[in-house]
Amino acid sequence: ISYPDTPQLEYALDNGLRPYKAMNEAFANIIAHALVCDQTRVFTNSFTGAVQNSALFPGFEESHHSLTHFEPDPQPLVHDCTVFCIEGLEQQIAALAAIPEGDGTLLDHMVMMGTSDCAEGKIHSGVDFPIVLAGSADGRLKTNMHWRSSTGDLATRVPLTIVRVLGLDLPSFGEGEHESTKSIDEVLL
Repeated sequence: ISYPDTPQLEYALDNGLRPYKAMNEAFANIIAHALVCDQTRVFTNSFTGAVQNSALFPGFEESHHSLTHFEPDPQPLVHDCTVFCIEGLEQQIAALAAIPEGDGTLLDHMVMMGTSDCAEGKIHSGVDFPIVLAGSADGRLKTNMHWRSSTGDLATRVPLTIVRVLGLDLPSFGEGEHESTKSIDEVLL
């Protein structure tokens, strides 16, 4: 929506590219402040769109999405793009951890889930789906650990675990073959 008397914000382009890191840092700080001021309790920060072929990162001539499909293995450029995106996730985590709240930080009193839209971009696989949890939900979740399912569990166990840790008595999460009924006890305190 454009309002005639309102100046429109335009980001300076860096060699024709959007400044994703600067934009993400600003948005991460806005989210952190909205949470601490109790303006929201839920947020989504999408670094880029899931199938955004126009999203070019600094130093790349092809989009991350295109590279995942067409770069030959072992896909070093895809790796570099993934690192770029994870650095964006780190910006959000740092913004949450920088705000003191009560006996800790905002991050200590919440839980945030970060993930991508698939496990392996080349085939849009959901096997071994990567998910990062940040925060301990007031000490109810373990931190500084890596848990990996040895049995190929559904990724829907993660949001089910989160909602249960937050006090919702939800019997399941997901639908059909992706429905989970079991929390991930290994991450609980």
